[in-house]
Amino acid sequence: MSPTPFALAPLALAAFLVLGAPYAANAQSTSSAGTPVEISITAQPLAQALTELARQARITLVTAPALLAGKTAPAVTGRLTTRQALERLLAGSGLSADIDGTAVTIRRTAQAASDDHATLPAVTVSAQVERSAMTELTGSYTSPVLTIGKMTQSIRETPQSVSVVTRQQMDDKNLTSLDQVLAQSTGVTRSQRNFGDHKFTIRGFAVDNDNYMIDGVSGTLYSSTGWLPLDTAILDRVEVLRGAGGLIVGASDPSGAVNLVRKRPRTERHFDVTASVGSWSNYRTDIDTGGPLNAEGTIRARMVAAYEDRKYFYDVTHSRQPLFYGVIDADLGRDTTLTLGVRHQLKTADGFWLFGLPRYSDGGALDVSRSTSLVQDWNRQRATVNEAFAEVEHRFDGDWRAKVSYNHTEGELDQRVAIPRGAVDRAMGTGTRFYSLYFKDLKVVSDGIDANVTGSFAAFGGTHQILVGANASSQRVKNNSASLDDGTAINVFNPNHVAIPDPMRPAWSSEEDSRDRRYGIYASARLQLAEPLHMLLGARLRLARLPRVGAPERQPAARRQSRSSAHALRGGGV
Repeated sequence: MSPTPFALAPLALAAFLVLGAPYAANAQSTSSAGTPVEISITAQPLAQALTELARQARITLVTAPALLAGKTAPAVTGRLTTRQALERLLAGSGLSADIDGTAVTIRRTAQAASDDHATLPAVTVSAQVERSAMTELTGSYTSPVLTIGKMTQSIRETPQSVSVVTRQQMDDKNLTSLDQVLAQSTGVTRSQRNFGDHKFTIRGFAVDNDNYMIDGVSGTLYSSTGWLPLDTAILDRVEVLRGAGGLIVGASDPSGAVNLVRKRPRTERHFDVTASVGSWSNYRTDIDTGGPLNAEGTIRARMVAAYEDRKYFYDVTHSRQPLFYGVIDADLGRDTTLTLGVRHQLKTADGFWLFGLPRYSDGGALDVSRSTSLVQDWNRQRATVNEAFAEVEHRFDGDWRAKVSYNHTEGELDQRVAIPRGAVDRAMGTGTRFYSLYFKDLKVVSDGIDANVTGSFAAFGGTHQILVGANASSQRVKNNSASLDDGTAINVFNPNHVAIPDPMRPAWSSEEDSRDRRYGIYASARLQLAEPLHMLLGARLRLARLPRVGAPERQPAARRQSRSSAHALRGGGV
């Protein structure tokens, strides 16, 4: 075993010593040796000082233990490149550093070697840098690897049609909501829904709630492109798979799968502010800040806050959308990381409008200003989402990892709207009336957990990848609605936005209380049969089907009840 980057001891049987390699291999990002970083090292034995430098600068140091014995290093602080820090630490020691990317070799200087009449042979260590799927700060419109299948694979290694909308693409195109991101995704088509629960389709099938995952956990998102929107300020990337994804998400439409990957704390301190101004009084501000919370960098935090205030090209409607997101990563040890996070998002739309303008009864378009709106000023939609999540990841020897993720989400929707219907008679200019006054109350509580182990092994002349896991989810939806008939005439050429007084909500005429529970285990393998040939295997098994919990509530006979308990988990295969 290699020594840890936090302690250095002579190795009796080692010809050379690697400092910082375990840390660098597990780091989410590796600093270039020419990039200045904050260095804080006290005066101490040279071996310990170099170990500390390897940790702080995210580099790998290679040297022979005998070279460092009995030597001390001065204190070094400040924002320095790796070369500058090494020059100060090695001053007067008779040692020098050869830098190749993030690999540094410590050897005697030519003069010291000549004085000792001996020259140590050079030692070169080569290693493959761990592939990271994070897209933030890469400036790229693609990602080198994907995590939608839980095994880290490149797009080339994924045997289905996939695409990635990166953080850079979301920033460049100002994609601030999930529906905007999917509208920019290859092969994805938007489907307008009358009451705002907009859907997307892939290959002719709907991308329903079951098709969405967040950090690989399915079953916790509901109408995230419509009623309960998700702000992309919290996301690093969106991975989209086109085609049946039953092995990944279980029971779902065979359209595909969408994996939303959250931002995580960064290893360096940062404070970023973005402000934008758009047409029709569209204002938005984003604040993204975080970094290490302790000197060792073992606890890192990040906070994202955003506020959007906008009006529209049509009259009356005005929406506001505040967001808060916080996440903490804590290294419980060299190989174990705990992540905790929360999200609170609110969107209020006053003058909420579901439908566009009517047309003349002969099919022609109305000759009115594009700012014309038929809403009543009490129309409103208010959506609230509260989310908490946790994750524990442990890294074993090699590239084996075990991870457990948990999400809990609570969403609420309050909707009230006057719905205009009817064509306009061209000669008389009349015909459109308020068809109904519609009220909706929606509450969703979701829980999801996923546990898996991934890794690779060498056998029969090839390298093979294995994934084994289990997941479970529960989602309860309470959906109530009611409507009132109203025949108030509308003058589409001079709309009156206060024609109808703010009505009292009647008793619910439709109630739905449903719960969907899913439990399953899954496994997949990517076997290398030859250098250019791989075989992929996979399976998924439903573990349990449970009856609905709870007894029906007593309700007035006039109300229509809809109660269901959905339990399904489709199988996946090769």
